[in-house]
Amino acid sequence: MVGGGVADPFLLRAVASRLLSLLASSAHAETQVHETVTVRASPLEETTRHAPTAFVNRVDTETYAKELETAADAMSDTVGVSIRRYGGLGAFSTLSIRGTGANQVQVYFDGIPLARAQNEVVNLADLPLDALERIDIYRGTTPVNFGVGGIGGAVNLVPKKPGAAAYRNLSVGYGSFTTRKASATVADSLGRLQLFGNLTYLGSAGNFRFRTDNDTPLNPFDDRDATRVHNSFDSLAVLLRGRREWEWGGSLDLLQEVFWKESELPGRGANPSLHASAGKLRVLNALRGQVRSWPREIVDAEGLLFVVFDRAQFRDPLGELGSGQQRRQDDSWLVGANSVWTVYPAAAHTLSVFVEAAREAFFPENSAPHAPQEPEASRWRATAAAQHQWELWPNALVLVPTMRLEWVKDASQGAWQNFGRTIPKLDRTRLLWGPSIGAEWWIVRGVALRGNIGRYERAPNFTEMFGNTGTVIGNPELVPERAWNRDVGLRAEHMFAGADLSVRAEYAYFHNDVERLIVFVQRSAAIFKPENIGRARLRGHELGARLQWRSRWLLDGNYTWQEPENRSFALGGIYRGKRLPGRPQQEAYLRLGTSIHSVHPYYEFNFVSGNYLDQANFDRVPSRAIHTIGLRYAWSEALEFGAQLRNLTDNQIADVGGFPLPGRSIFATVTWRPGARRE
Repeated sequence: MVGGGVADPFLLRAVASRLLSLLASSAHAETQVHETVTVRASPLEETTRHAPTAFVNRVDTETYAKELETAADAMSDTVGVSIRRYGGLGAFSTLSIRGTGANQVQVYFDGIPLARAQNEVVNLADLPLDALERIDIYRGTTPVNFGVGGIGGAVNLVPKKPGAAAYRNLSVGYGSFTTRKASATVADSLGRLQLFGNLTYLGSAGNFRFRTDNDTPLNPFDDRDATRVHNSFDSLAVLLRGRREWEWGGSLDLLQEVFWKESELPGRGANPSLHASAGKLRVLNALRGQVRSWPREIVDAEGLLFVVFDRAQFRDPLGELGSGQQRRQDDSWLVGANSVWTVYPAAAHTLSVFVEAAREAFFPENSAPHAPQEPEASRWRATAAAQHQWELWPNALVLVPTMRLEWVKDASQGAWQNFGRTIPKLDRTRLLWGPSIGAEWWIVRGVALRGNIGRYERAPNFTEMFGNTGTVIGNPELVPERAWNRDVGLRAEHMFAGADLSVRAEYAYFHNDVERLIVFVQRSAAIFKPENIGRARLRGHELGARLQWRSRWLLDGNYTWQEPENRSFALGGIYRGKRLPGRPQQEAYLRLGTSIHSVHPYYEFNFVSGNYLDQANFDRVPSRAIHTIGLRYAWSEALEFGAQLRNLTDNQIADVGGFPLPGRSIFATVTWRPGARRE
């Protein structure tokens, strides 16, 4: 909903001073409310520091973890974001920001890229939640301290940090479809060494009831109720952190994240798969060093080393999912380092410089009988970016120009056969560049006008260039996609002290043009070839508001209207003017919560308008409205119970045709914090 910080405190010290009393009052009220805001608009130094004019959603994950929800659920409640699910809990899910494609949004874990060069699409079902402090969603803008610029924007999963105070937390949950969850968190310190650990298990049988059209959408007489089969999964997420701080302003942070998952793949609802399955393993290691206010309080410096290993397994021994027999094991290694330097030469100027170098290696293997082998491939990437935050008008006007350069070198280990064609060994270098500029003007106390314009590019991924052994013909002649992103909007917040009412609101209009869009052109019934023949115009309005009254009532809501229009002349322009598939035109979210002593009831409403599944705008999933009620009860400061009833009306829904989502369901959680005491 409402996102972004009020101002970068290192840049606008005068503005921060002017708003200090207002923000202090708002923050005090926020701590008294037991209901958690979906996206907050408090001053967020870390979130907005390297993108002070961006429109940002900041998702507080604590409530979602208590309510047995996922990262996809948390992000779907925010303005400007669309989630596309291929099933229920644990199923493949993708994210779109402002109508862009899933591979046009960069996803990071504490600044470390999670998207792989193979296809760049990050499965939201494979993202942890309980170990996260928050999720930052940058709509249409990429911060200067991220290595890869996204056409649609960027998402950063910010893990919880160790602290000096000891902390214990144990949470268990159970619900419909044999869904179960257990999470344990420990934080402690050994002298100056701060430690944090989280272990989370999540699994489900996924055997929900749904309505199937029996693969005959034009014949309603054979529709029937069925049970989803072969749809279970088990996952385990581990996060370990150790942090050492020094009095002179330096710190060293060691992080390891491990995610493991095994899942059955049911395929379409009408003709389910009974043998296909998938596996996922991710091991992420990072070492970050920071120096603050050195020397003489004019320089902040940060360095990061990271190593990420990914293994994706796909098993379809009978070819039930339509791409023939498959027994794939795709491994990838990412090794990189970056550094960001922020200099404060004068009160009105802040300079940031970011550099990163990374290499990714991709090792595919398909051991199915007679399966062709894809080539091993690698990608070198080097990024250099610079940003100047300039306070032209004290306490009122800030201008933020940014320049980003990305050097990309892709190489394959040899020629290979792809659908009867020989794709030669590839060794190609590209230079992507992206200038952008943003501005923020505080018109009156508590009301700011901000806007951004920038150029972004995306290099083709390995699947687009090399194809695969299933359905994609490789095209090594592809050129990078290119987009111009523009947005403008207002942010306002005010505290009515006499009425004990705080109000925050945000409006944004965006207008993005994407050229040289890579489109998968159908060559036969199940074979596609990517081509640079697409153009798209993405326009829309985003509105969010949050009201909090007397530290007891909370109203949080947002509304998104977008028009993602196909502007391509491909195939004679037969799809020109059509809406891009998989992008709902309207989405709305509302949460009403209250706190009555130790009881915290709430109501949620989610609306997603109907959207098309194909470029011709013929196949369509209908609109849906989902109602949810829940209750949390604090038995004591250490023990809390929760219950939630989702999809009250048992709406039979789907994001993608043939992939049903669960109907009415109920979940319960228990959270125990040993040692916690009432204040």
